[in-house]
This record gives sequence, C-alpha cells and structure tokens, in this order.
Amino acid sequence: MLQQFRHLSLTVKTKLLNLSTGGNICAFLLLIFRFCYIIKFGDVMPIYKIADIISDIRPKFPTFEKNAKNYEYSGNEPAQIKLAVKEDFLREKYNENMLFSIGELECIFMSDVFNKKILKYNAIFLHSSAILYKGKAYLFSADSGVGKSTHTKLWIKKFGAENVQIINDDKPIIRFIDNDWYVYGSPFDGGTGINKNIRAKLGGIIFLERAEENSIEVLDKNSIFSRIYKNTIKFSLDDEYAGYMLNTADKLIKENYFYLLKCNMNIESAEICEKFLLTGDSYGKAEKNT
Repeated sequence: MLQQFRHLSLTVKTKLLNLSTGGNICAFLLLIFRFCYIIKFGDVMPIYKIADIISDIRPKFPTFEKNAKNYEYSGNEPAQIKLAVKEDFLREKYNENMLFSIGELECIFMSDVFNKKILKYNAIFLHSSAILYKGKAYLFSADSGVGKSTHTKLWIKKFGAENVQIINDDKPIIRFIDNDWYVYGSPFDGGTGINKNIRAKLGGIIFLERAEENSIEVLDKNSIFSRIYKNTIKFSLDDEYAGYMLNTADKLIKENYFYLLKCNMNIESAEICEKFLLTGDSYGKAEKNT
C-alpha cells in the first residue's frame, strides 16, 4: 500500500503541474478521488490488463489476486470489462461440490464470465496449451486426457526450455488487434499455475488426436469450426455475444493455419510437428483456410 500511495502522490503532483497546460481535468479528478479513497479506506482493489483489455475484476477470495499478480495495471485508462461473482452463489456451488476450494471455484466462474465478455473485443479463448517458439505462438488443443500439456512438454524436452516457453497451459486468449492475430497469456490457467503475461503473433493452431503413428496434416476448413466451438466458451451466449463469437471464429479460420496432429507421446511427435510447421516438410506447404 505504501508503494502505491507514494506512486499516487507523485502522480498527483505531476498532474497538478500539467493542469495549466490543458491536461484532462476529468482524468485528474478521478485520480484525486482514488487518492483520497486510499487515504480514508486503505488500499484499493487492483485493476488488471489481460489480453490488452483493461479489466476491473473484483474477487471475494484471495486465489485470483495471487494468480493475477503479474497482470496488474497501473495506468489511468478506464476499465473495459467489469466483473464479479456473488459470494452467495459461490458458497452454494462450493457446498454442492467440494472438489475445489471456494477460491478455485471463483476463478472458474470468473473465467467463464471473462471469456464471454472478451468476445466483444475480437478475442476468444481456446482450451489449449500455447507455446512461444521462434517468435510465434502455437496452440495445441485436444479433448481432456489426450495429452496437450504432455505434448508441449515434449517440445521443451526436445528443443530446450530456453527456446520454448509455455504462454498458458489451459486457456490462452487469441485476439485480433493491431491488424494481426495475437496469442496472450492469462491468469485463467485451469489451476496449473502455468501462464505468462506476454503476447506473440499466432503461428498456427494444432488439434491433437491420439494415434500409434505420428502424422500431421492441414485441416479442411469445413471441419475447423466444430473443433473450435468444442474447445471454447461454454457459457450461455445471448444473440449479441453469439454474433461476436461467430464473427471472430469465422475471421480466425479464414486468416490462419490449422492442423491435425495424430500422435503418440513419443518425442518424435514434437520433431515431426515442428518440422512441418516451419517448413511444410514432405506433406506439402500449408495454405491458409481462405
């Protein structure tokens, strides 16, 4: 709190000096209000920046704040997303299912709401394990139990932890922004604790299926939407948000590369996949699904 107080004090002084030069009076007054609130009531809830979306997320329990520490935002831009889950609802769900702590349950439900709201900003999450490799992000998506996390660990084993970073091991975010497609880490990682607050240009999306022999192919565009839908938001969508989701998914499919990797859990599967993604190998150069 002391550090934040000092930071705000310095910011207020700077704003006072700049006010005479035509600074934004509304932003300044908002800052003063926040400053006075801290003096009277103590520290304020942090604001977060997730996938370049300013988010006012109000957890009732400490689990989310701990998970999202690296996503805290100290700027003055207004929140684009606001969300909180009612405590009574959380306690009711906790009493129905005690497999998770109440803080973990809160993260699950906040993830559902957050991943619905981001649809408005040309963003969509995909249940997958996302890696950063040679400057591009690659997402590996599969049904539960197939081994998407196991496969990305094979990449680390084969190509080295210095060359492969896991961006998010469960719910990375894909967003069209700055006239390109980017993959973001998020604090919603399915409880794995494996996420990084970074973004990278999307290199490709690979759907996994178990097989005895390893092979990879470009997916037919007509089969892609059902795979995305199965591995994205399951929250009930009204017509407005369903429209956002359909438009984003359609644009994503048309402008990016999608593959099907049939694989076992041998390290050869990572070798074959990497070679094909970067060169096309003998399978023929991949073409976008236009």
